[in-house]
Amino acid sequence: MMKKWKAGVSMLMAAAMIVGNISAAVPVKAEPAADLLVNGGFEEENLNGWIKNDWCMSGGASMERVDGSTIQPAEGNYCLKEEPAQFGSQVTQDIGLTAGKDYWLTAQIYQTVSGSYSIGFHENEGKNGDPQFSIEPQSEVEQWVKVAVRFTMWENAQKPNLYTWLNAQSGTAYADDIKLYEAPDLSSLEEQIANAREKLGQTDAYTEDSLAALREKTDEAETYIDAHSYGAAQKTQEDVNAMAGELETAVSSLEKQQGTQEQTNLLTNGDFSDGLNGWGKWPESAVITIDEEEGVTHSSFNAASAANGINRNVDGLEPEAWYELSGEVYADNKGAISIAQKKPQTDKTDKSFVVNEKINEWEMISLKFQMPAGQTSKNISIWLDKGTAKARNIRLVKTDGPGSSDKPGDDSLITSSETFYIDAQNGNDENEGTSPDTAWKTFANTKRLRLQAGGKLLLKAGCTWNGEQLSIWEAAGTPENPVLLGRYGEGDDPIINGAGNPWQTDKNAPKQDVAAVHVYNSKYITVQDLEVTNTEKDEADLVSDNAKKKQSRYLLTGILVENHDAGDLPGVVVRNNYVHDVNGYMQGGAQKGSGGLIALVTGDAVESKYTDLTIVGNKVENVCHEAIYMESSWASRVLVGGSGAQDAGKGKWVGWPNVYVAENYVYDVAGDGIVLINADGGIAEKNLVVKSSSEDWDYSRNPAHAAIWMWDCNNVTMQYNEAAHTESYQDGMAFDFDYGNQNVMYQYNYSHDNKGGFWMACPGPYYTVNAVARYNISVNDGLFDGARIMRIGERGSIGHQVYNNTIYWDHDYKVNAVEQATWGTAPSSGTDIYNNIIYGNSDTFVNNEGVTYSNNCIYGTIADVYPKDEDAGVIIADPQFENPENYTDGSFSDGTVTLGSAEGFKLKSTSPCIDDMDPPQESLKAVESELVKTQITIENKDYAGNPAPYSEGTGAALVDMGAFEYQGESTAQRPEVDKSYLEALITMAEGYDEDAFDAATFAEMKKVLSAAKTAMSRPLVTQEMIDSYVGSLEKAVQALVKKEDIKENTAETADNVLESYNSENKNADFEAGSPGDWGNWQSKR
Repeated sequence: MMKKWKAGVSMLMAAAMIVGNISAAVPVKAEPAADLLVNGGFEEENLNGWIKNDWCMSGGASMERVDGSTIQPAEGNYCLKEEPAQFGSQVTQDIGLTAGKDYWLTAQIYQTVSGSYSIGFHENEGKNGDPQFSIEPQSEVEQWVKVAVRFTMWENAQKPNLYTWLNAQSGTAYADDIKLYEAPDLSSLEEQIANAREKLGQTDAYTEDSLAALREKTDEAETYIDAHSYGAAQKTQEDVNAMAGELETAVSSLEKQQGTQEQTNLLTNGDFSDGLNGWGKWPESAVITIDEEEGVTHSSFNAASAANGINRNVDGLEPEAWYELSGEVYADNKGAISIAQKKPQTDKTDKSFVVNEKINEWEMISLKFQMPAGQTSKNISIWLDKGTAKARNIRLVKTDGPGSSDKPGDDSLITSSETFYIDAQNGNDENEGTSPDTAWKTFANTKRLRLQAGGKLLLKAGCTWNGEQLSIWEAAGTPENPVLLGRYGEGDDPIINGAGNPWQTDKNAPKQDVAAVHVYNSKYITVQDLEVTNTEKDEADLVSDNAKKKQSRYLLTGILVENHDAGDLPGVVVRNNYVHDVNGYMQGGAQKGSGGLIALVTGDAVESKYTDLTIVGNKVENVCHEAIYMESSWASRVLVGGSGAQDAGKGKWVGWPNVYVAENYVYDVAGDGIVLINADGGIAEKNLVVKSSSEDWDYSRNPAHAAIWMWDCNNVTMQYNEAAHTESYQDGMAFDFDYGNQNVMYQYNYSHDNKGGFWMACPGPYYTVNAVARYNISVNDGLFDGARIMRIGERGSIGHQVYNNTIYWDHDYKVNAVEQATWGTAPSSGTDIYNNIIYGNSDTFVNNEGVTYSNNCIYGTIADVYPKDEDAGVIIADPQFENPENYTDGSFSDGTVTLGSAEGFKLKSTSPCIDDMDPPQESLKAVESELVKTQITIENKDYAGNPAPYSEGTGAALVDMGAFEYQGESTAQRPEVDKSYLEALITMAEGYDEDAFDAATFAEMKKVLSAAKTAMSRPLVTQEMIDSYVGSLEKAVQALVKKEDIKENTAETADNVLESYNSENKNADFEAGSPGDWGNWQSKR
């Protein structure tokens, strides 16, 4: 009753404050975690849940539940009374806890003898050194005392329990309100305390007053980690996180002492105090002067006649280090004057620049850049495009990293698990934001939020925010209570329009700083139900090209989740969002990761990754550069070329476990549709990608794209996806086994009308190991002359299998059915192509070393070039599809993808293709140390989900060819076939004496003979197949060369061709007096 009365008082007080018009919100104190004990307050009869110690009782000890007639309990109406007698007194409660977790044990005790009573948690009664944790001895007597102990549960516990203990002959003791519950995670707070202690030792760097303020806050924080503090035990996770935030703020608020050394300017004469010494002019005829204004020297430019500028090289920079270039500029035209950095002796390579935004006033502009690996020099320039301008204080300094212009600058962090609301129409940023009626108006306050477990940031439906960035930093949800960024209210999803990032002070900002929605270093967070766009419309900031759709001159992104040196960030979910109309700059290399929905791991200080990254149900359309894309700075391994081979990922490979990308719709993207990178186990399924590599955009700066693919991954399956209408001439495939992968698979996918083709393997010059493409359907891919339906990899393609796919085209483009990639490395190290149906016209079917064909059904003119002599199980016949014209496009609605139909490619019962193999673990020495065992399980089912092979009838249960397994018994009739002539040819060929013929021609004949004999023995064979083998064997026999016909000619033994040509008028030696058969023109010379 007492506890309920206290709660009632709190409610009455809160009500009174509201009635009294107190404007400040009344926070409700969060309770510690749930109590794990039974009857810790002893309110239940017979000490329910507790066990009295038999040995103590045998010595006369008494343990009983008493009420207020004996002593006023600390809480409630009852408490425990113990009298020890001869052996002491003890009650226990057995309870299993989770190893590795921290727990609080708290209680209130009353003792009559100082230091006699204890409460704790132990293993096997704490004997023989077994784990034991207890409260500190208490000196107070004759009063209730609050006690606590924090401990970490040990491994392999056998008999753990909570206990009380009253020493023998120590009077009487009482216990009440005993609680055991999971303790908050202190790691973040302990890290901040360690950081603060380090700063407190730097008395020569910071002012005494600011150190004193930090010392006070640090002392307060350390009370939170006292393992025997009852007060610390009452702190919730929210309290701990809030204190960590306050301590972090206190550290960042330290004031440096005067005289702190400024960073060294690496740019000599950047202030022009020595005129233009060291600077070169371009063109040489340009008139550039040095002037002074308010005692400060500056350079002056005039572009009335022509654009002009100055530049100089800076040497001795550190490879891969970050630098900041800045300066003050003044111009009479917007975007007229720029400062830039580039690689010396080049015009465009690795160039970045920043231009003025203001007119007729001094303005500070700056950009940050990272030095490429192996480079130590940069060319710094100032350039005026039009009008007149001035520049001063040009500086180049080393910096710690790329930084972020969207990093919160307000020190007053809000660390909370509450729900915050934003209303663009009726909100006010001065409000508390914790209810729809007190909603904020803009995103200004979100940069201060540090949402904790269960916290939410909700945007009002139907509202639009223009030219703002929504950033969420260091959200820390839990699996049970993730943080949510979403919507509230009725109406359309809230719209966030980045509008070309007007909030970004550095327009040349790197990929991680250009998103309209930026989720930074957050875990267990869900981003959902948002509409995000980021369109640059200012003509001055658009690229001038002939493309239908215009790109910004700068990188832009819709939604970005970023892990910057934060270690493992689990549980990030991005779902049911609409990202569209993002027209950022298409740039390759290290800045490729921008566009629609992007996940990045950046930094090089801490090995970092995402675990269980989930991207589902999103619609992404009309974006540039990438649609759904991942990238990591920890991507280096031999499989991708080794250390330093990749601009975007120089750190050693760190995989992202369990990536899941599903039910997304991508339409009209300048670059790739969906790309998984660094996944360490993952699935991409039920996605619909249409019109990737769209020719509406200028993708010339990075032209090679595909619809759905993976790079640098382990154990990834891509299945039940549809890729259609991809437009690129370079790649332009539906699917791609790019290099750097191992144990990867495409299955049950539907590809159609892709300009570049169906499938490719990129390896060359690097590696992809154990890759399978099975039970996929390709319809009318390869839509330009020179396209390739399939493109196989080179030396780095190890253990590739392409089987049970149905590949069909009936257009008139001159395509290559199978093409060898040409990166300049040796042919494939192992590509097996078998049990497929390949139907179409082509005159190219590559059969290089390392590629093996077997048991395929071939139809169309490709049968003329197919290596039949190698594939003894080939069927050259019409596969008899039900209706090849019956194929449709997929659709997307309400977050769900419906794949198009390819039902027309099921087999008729009369098909000759009716009546298999785990992925081999192959290797090359170059990569064997990095290979892992496959986690992929290959299911025995076809494209439609039916069992393969079909085995319900009386057949032999053999797998059919192609992607559809016929569900029934074959009714194919054995055709009447005339084999007599082929049989006679075989008999003749078998009779030849190998010793009588040239070895090379005889070996070729034997190869064709073997294939012909296999065809003769097959139970199902067509006349077309027999005739084909007749033609091949005839040619091979005709090409035989007898050894006796081979002459080793010398000058003495060689036949005189002239004599044999005209024996009567030979005169080859001109010994005859008349010209003979020599023409008159020769005799007159």
